[in-house]
Amino acid sequence: MSNLFRLNLNDLVKGAVTAVVAGFVFTLGGLLQTTGFNLFSANWGEILTTAVNAGFAALVGYLGKNLLTDDKGGVLGSKIGRTE
Repeated sequence: MSNLFRLNLNDLVKGAVTAVVAGFVFTLGGLLQTTGFNLFSANWGEILTTAVNAGFAALVGYLGKNLLTDDKGGVLGSKIGRTE
């Protein structure tokens, strides 16, 4: 983990992985909930937009969480969430 109010390369890599997984999960969930889904007549532009939006939200959330926690997991430097 990085220090409070700092990000490192590891945070960015993990954020990118989180974004890809979240995009996939949201897309798959949307496809499974669509009644009468047809692979060939699907609106793939809308599906891609949903995946990108979900991935971006996950990336921002993950990086925001890492930005606001210290290297021991404390929220804003407090003892809440610490793993000592």
